[in-house]
Amino acid sequence: MKHMALTVYGALSAKADESLHAVGYFDHTESREEREYVYCSQELRERYDEESLLETFEHAFIDSFSAVNYESLHASELHAVTRVYDKTVNTVVPLSDDCGVVFVLERDGVYEYGEIIDSIETAVADERLGVDISE
Repeated sequence: MKHMALTVYGALSAKADESLHAVGYFDHTESREEREYVYCSQELRERYDEESLLETFEHAFIDSFSAVNYESLHASELHAVTRVYDKTVNTVVPLSDDCGVVFVLERDGVYEYGEIIDSIETAVADERLGVDISE
């Protein structure tokens, strides 16, 4: 999962570099419970303590875990769960019922959100297929 989060970080850096605050992952499979930020801006670290930052993953896990319910309700695949706050946009991209990638953008930043989701989905698909995205 860490490698997947690093892949997403690369895709996000290309689309929203100045607006990007954090990228992380969570993995709550039976054999492990991991959560880590692979990138966290100095501004975000100054705004929140470590415990508050890690708490984001618990919310992300709950969002991901409920993805199955949303998919059946809407008869469609869930691509991302987004929460918009005063200063940030927090997004969870569920990769399964128990793992996913989390990223935080500046709410008023300059980026095209639809393009960001598309680029992340492409990066994740390429990573799963073993495609070298640097080509």
